[in-house]
Amino acid sequence: MKAGQYIVQTLRRLATALLRAIIGTILWAGASAIGIAGEVICGVFRIVLGVFVTLVSIIAFFGFIVWLLTI
Repeated sequence: MKAGQYIVQTLRRLATALLRAIIGTILWAGASAIGIAGEVICGVFRIVLGVFVTLVSIIAFFGFIVWLLTI
């Protein structure tokens, strides 16, 4: 009878370990996907901000040139 209890206990521990590993893998994959999506979104915002700053700088430069020509 004791051998049957040990087998059941071992199988229960094995099932728990497998379930934890599967859940951990799913959580890791989800966190990786969220991290990658966040980095893509931040990269897009960084590019948009860079383009905006570049355009403002070009406009300011030409505005300065025009101002110098009117002096």
